[in-house]
Formats: sequence, structure tokens, C-alpha cells
Amino acid sequence: ELDVPDPSAPGGLTVKSIEIGVELSWSPNPVSEQIREYIVYYSENGTSQFRQIGTVQEPRFEYIAPFTAGTFRVTAVNASGESDPSPAASPN
Repeated sequence: ELDVPDPSAPGGLTVKSIEIGVELSWSPNPVSEQIREYIVYYSENGTSQFRQIGTVQEPRFEYIAPFTAGTFRVTAVNASGESDPSPAASPN
């Protein structure tokens, strides 16, 4: 039985508009949580359902899209499961 703590919700999420879409970055989770990947979610208006748009190992993500509106959030995944979502962020 692996004693891996439940992952905490990622913090410090920022979203900035770039020429080809948006660039997300956030604070890495503690090493002790042994994060396997981060899952990025997107909602067109922040109230409708968030849908998964990608997974990454590093705490950053570029989303190439013709739009730069909407709301993003991120979860962390380890052997114990998926964390609660980060606070939502929109492009600034």
C-alpha cells in the first residue's frame, strides 16, 4: 500500500493571452504529493460545465485557440486520485 497523500488543489493559476491563444501557469504541488500529471479544464463562460482540454506533467500549459475568453482551472493527479480544482482564472 503506497502512502501517498491526497493531492491538494493547485494554486497560483494565471492565464495570459498570447498571439495564438492562452498560456497558463501555476504553482507546482509539493514534491511529497508525487504528482503524476495536471489536468487542465476549460469553460466558455465559467458557469457551464468545465471540460478537459489537456494533461501536462509540468505546471504550465499553452492552449492554442482562436478565442482568448473563458475560464480555466487545473487539478493535480497522483496515485490517490484527482485533487479538487484550483480557483478558476480567466485571461488577463
